[in-house]
Amino acid sequence: MIPIIDSVLSIADKFIPDKNAKLEFEKEMKNLEIESLKEKGNYLEKINKAIPLVLPSFLIALLGMFVLVFMSDFIFSILGKEAPIIHIDSRLIDFCQWFMAFLFGKKTIQKFSKK
Repeated sequence: MIPIIDSVLSIADKFIPDKNAKLEFEKEMKNLEIESLKEKGNYLEKINKAIPLVLPSFLIALLGMFVLVFMSDFIFSILGKEAPIIHIDSRLIDFCQWFMAFLFGKKTIQKFSKK
């Protein structure tokens, strides 16, 4: 049970003398708890629906950044000029590396665990 609901029920026990009213109050509090858990479940369901779109978009953004860096280096080398330094955040690279490792690691484990 949620600690807040426990504390509310303990306070209500002191102020509600009727047993039936206590049971009704406890029932209503538990219904509130169930509703809050349902809302959390809906939130997690929405996040799970967004994951297949968000994670590949990070990979596409990183690929775009690498292509832009390569093209700028290539164009500036053809023009005989010094290429600018374009910084790609290492956290994005690490995130994409971990994502790829877990993605293909999961497929490999599933492949061998079915035997």
